[in-house]
Amino acid sequence: MNRIISCLICVRKEYAKADKRWGVSDPTIVSLEILTVVVDGLLCLLVIYAIVKDKFYRHYLQIVLCVCELYGGWMTFCPDWLIGSPNLVTDNVLHLWVYLVFFNGLWVVIPFALLWQSWEAMREDAEFIRFAVKGEPRVTRTVERVVTTSVSKHAYNTRSKKSQ
Repeated sequence: MNRIISCLICVRKEYAKADKRWGVSDPTIVSLEILTVVVDGLLCLLVIYAIVKDKFYRHYLQIVLCVCELYGGWMTFCPDWLIGSPNLVTDNVLHLWVYLVFFNGLWVVIPFALLWQSWEAMREDAEFIRFAVKGEPRVTRTVERVVTTSVSKHAYNTRSKKSQ
C-alpha cells in the first residue's frame, strides 16, 4: 500500500510540471478530485457490476459517469483557459503534447466513445420495442431477440442467450 501511495505522489509531482496547480494543492483541483474519487469511484464500481450482471440500468449509469468525467475535465481546465493558462506549461513539448493533450484527451475521447455506445444501445432497444409493440418479430444486427405476441399482452426477451 505504501508503494502505491508513493507512486501516486510521484505521478502527481511529475504531472505538476505540466500543470502547476497540482503542485500547490489548488482548491478547485482538490475539490474536483475529491468529488471524482468519491462519486465517480462509486459510479465506476456500480457500472462494472451492472456490466458483469447485465443489469438494465447499465447504460444510464454509464451516461451519468461519462457526463461527470467530461464536466470534471471542463471545470479543471476552463477556469485556467479563461485567465490565459498561467498554470499550464505549454513551452515544453513533453508537458504540452503528452501530459496535457494526450493524457487529458483520453478523459474526453473515452467518455464520448462510451456515450456513443450507450446511445446506440438505447436506440437499438427503442427500435426493438417499436417493432415488438406492432407485433412484428425483428432481428437486430447484434442479438436475435424473440418476440411473442398475443391479443392481450406483448412479451419480449431483450437478454441475449449464451451459446450452449
